[in-house]
Amino acid sequence: MTDVGEQARWLVEGMRKAVEAFEADHLSINSLVWALTSRIGALGHIADAEWVEELRSMRNQLEVVNAFFIESGRTSLNDKERREVGDTLGELRAALVAY
Repeated sequence: MTDVGEQARWLVEGMRKAVEAFEADHLSINSLVWALTSRIGALGHIADAEWVEELRSMRNQLEVVNAFFIESGRTSLNDKERREVGDTLGELRAALVAY
């Protein structure tokens, strides 16, 4: 896989799959944040810098929820956290439409 566009599409598809797995309760918020972090980091080397910064901002919003969740010691997100994550994932999906 040497084509930059192909690499970017592959990374974006990985993010979409991670979001879908989270929404289907197959992936924890912590694993979702990690999956997004690694893929966004890789995109930073090959994609438009402003777009990648937007993705990082959305990932950071998820990281804040994740940090409070971990600190709480709970085993599942509360309703407010679920709404916040859902809103952010909606924004993320819209940003990924370009690919």
